Amino acid sequence: MPHTMQDLRELMEDRSAGAPHPPDRLGQVRRRVRRGARVRAASAAVGTAGVAVAVGAFLTAAPGAGDRPRPASGPTAVELSPPRPGTPPKEGMAPLGDRFLFRAGEKTRLRIVPTGRTTLLTHRCSAEVAIYEVKDGELSGGGCSPGGEGFASYLATVPGRPVTLDLVALPSRAPEPSGTKDLDAYLAAHRPVSAAWSVHVYSGTCTSETCKAPERRAGVQGSTVTGLKRLARTAGKGDGRVRTAAFTSSGRSVRLRVACVDGTAWAIVRVGGGTPRMVGCERAESFGVTWDQKARAGVRTDVDVRVLPAEVVPGKRTDPAAIENLMRGVAPAGTWTLEVYDLP
Repeated sequence: MPHTMQDLRELMEDRSAGAPHPPDRLGQVRRRVRRGARVRAASAAVGTAGVAVAVGAFLTAAPGAGDRPRPASGPTAVELSPPRPGTPPKEGMAPLGDRFLFRAGEKTRLRIVPTGRTTLLTHRCSAEVAIYEVKDGELSGGGCSPGGEGFASYLATVPGRPVTLDLVALPSRAPEPSGTKDLDAYLAAHRPVSAAWSVHVYSGTCTSETCKAPERRAGVQGSTVTGLKRLARTAGKGDGRVRTAAFTSSGRSVRLRVACVDGTAWAIVRVGGGTPRMVGCERAESFGVTWDQKARAGVRTDVDVRVLPAEVVPGKRTDPAAIENLMRGVAPAGTWTLEVYDLP
């Protein structure tokens, strides 16, 4: 049965959460954890049995498409549709518009004209997919599950100055690309499949803690670490306890990546005894949130990290006493990793 644009709008918009912390947040987190476990189990079965797994009514391989190479083609250029009347702002930013798409495995080139110094892109989908953005040669991406918002990215923008980036959705069974070359190689070797997904864009002055990651700049959130030397790594559960890693950089900057899965949502990162910063990592999931931060070359530096489960709603205070108070009576959830990479 064909699906109209109105069908897709109703499906995705009705499922979007209007409030940042709905009353049934814990139930949503638990459902998300179970769904993530099912997807990983299905992916493992594909790898061992060599059979295709269906991921939803909207995501099915085209007959005879398989893994046959397809002719090379450039991205399809699109513009945003005007926002629907009554669309609320998000994190203080006004809606610019949205775009609904119906295929996975092909690039779409989106042009945005920001109205503020921060621009937010969120995504929704009707089946399990991974969504990637390519801007200025940098690859970022994250998962997207039905019934909620998927991967989101924040761009530092100049009002009135157009921004162009490429978007692509891949089936959940596709391998995770480590950079733009891997992504292009996958697209060249596989034909597109049917998939319903969308991008929603907001711009203005961001009012959330997520926008305040240290040393944030355009194109860094979710950027690649391919080819960089890893200096340090630590991991744990979302229990609010502090973990420490140490690194010695060769230059003046390092790249940090925090990845959160199965119910972890907030990372509080403190580098070299500086001011702790809050990083929202739930949306990026296993793809991770990355950012660049200043460092002192040749000097051993500690980085402390505490990660909170999605059930906890953090406030402005990030000191140990405040975190312990937030975690009182809350069970640990999910796992996370923090990695530090050298920037030459």
